[in-house]
Amino acid sequence: MKNSDSTSPTTRFANILLLILLSITALALLSVGGLLFGYARIAATLPPPNELQDRANTFKTTSIYDRNGGLIYEVFPSNAGRRTVVPLADISPNIINATLAVEDPNFYHHAGVDPVGVARAVYYVFKREAARPGGSSLVQQLVKLTYLSPEKTIKRKINEAVLSIEINRRYPKDTILEIYLNHIFYGNLAYGVEAAAQTYFGKGASDLTLAEASLIAGIPQLPGQYDPYTHWDATRNRQADVLRLMVEHGFISPAEATRAWQAYVDKSPDEILAHRRADFRYPHFVLMVREELEATYGPEVVAKGGLRV
Repeated sequence: MKNSDSTSPTTRFANILLLILLSITALALLSVGGLLFGYARIAATLPPPNELQDRANTFKTTSIYDRNGGLIYEVFPSNAGRRTVVPLADISPNIINATLAVEDPNFYHHAGVDPVGVARAVYYVFKREAARPGGSSLVQQLVKLTYLSPEKTIKRKINEAVLSIEINRRYPKDTILEIYLNHIFYGNLAYGVEAAAQTYFGKGASDLTLAEASLIAGIPQLPGQYDPYTHWDATRNRQADVLRLMVEHGFISPAEATRAWQAYVDKSPDEILAHRRADFRYPHFVLMVREELEATYGPEVVAKGGLRV
């Protein structure tokens, strides 16, 4: 007489397989839940992402002009430099594209942290190439500069990633890019792309040519080493790297890169760059105006408020 409770080997195997699949699914759900819970806990302990704009623009340069609109003096904090905040619409596509090519080619396609960018950076390291995009996304760079300490720990990197994702979730991409371009340091007391354009070429960021933009875009990586006033050859080599990356990521054609490079061939820095600014023209008049401004608005507003007089 057959036992009615007996099962065939095939049925037992199917039951075991089902149990394994259910266990894997449960483990996966628990893992995802744990990650989401951990993410939420970390996010709750970090500074609010909606403070990005205020943290990035901690000062703006106060400018004093003559009656013809000529700039005669600038006031800025002693521990900072020049900054004039401009909207993204007033920034040349040349400097936007050059910056993205160097800093974050995948900017418009990732969620604040770019795994492809990290992999690309590792690839370039193994190739030992000098010109390479960094592993940190543009959003992560902004977080480093405005929110977190420079310490290199796993905890800080996790906080950086979480904040970057939250900022990317709450701000439009164009807003993040605008804040970045107005915040980053370009050397020679120039903070932001407008100050950089005025410092190096005596023009606004909206008027930068491809040759000028590719020169400026390479400076933030090492502002001292790529100072065009003191290290022209290094700056030109960096410009070549920027143009190559722009071609590689489809921002410009090889022919456009060649024309931009050749724009400065056989020219000296004195023929290309704006002369360094004299910080103190008409000293008696300027001091009188500054004293009146400080009496009216206070020294803090005059030094950081971006007044135009």
